[in-house]
Amino acid sequence: MKFASVTGHRYIVDNSLNRKAVNHLINLAVESGYTKFLVGMSRGADFLFAEVLTARKLSWIAVIPCTNQTHLWNESDRTRHQSLIDKADNITVLSNEYKHGVMHYRNEYMVDKSEMLLAIYDDSGKGGTYHTVGLALKKHKRVVQFNPKTYEFHVIKSRQLSLNLF
Repeated sequence: MKFASVTGHRYIVDNSLNRKAVNHLINLAVESGYTKFLVGMSRGADFLFAEVLTARKLSWIAVIPCTNQTHLWNESDRTRHQSLIDKADNITVLSNEYKHGVMHYRNEYMVDKSEMLLAIYDDSGKGGTYHTVGLALKKHKRVVQFNPKTYEFHVIKSRQLSLNLF
């Protein structure tokens, strides 16, 4: 069984173009033999991935960073979050309460458990998606990106150290 994780920005809108991009990213993973997906359950891209995976009847695991993840969210987002969790094949909760670094730990957990990362990532040099992509590259995982600003897909290669002895 091969696992792929997903990551993406929170500002991603649920529209037909972004759904098409998510479907394309998932198709690339499925065509490469990936059968399980890890979703971090944040608003935005994670919600979109979870909804598309559910609609396609693909197996996915909700990786929840802490039990009170939604504490500061509005009611609509909390309801959507719970509805998606109810549709997951499995649920993994990493901490009983929020503490500093729990979101980073969730991202690291997902990267460690998977061989591929599907990313909705705009090449910005900050934030959780940036750090997750960087972590996956550092660990030599395959990263497939959809850039929501340029509407382009890329396979991001890790930069491996090479030495020239001459």
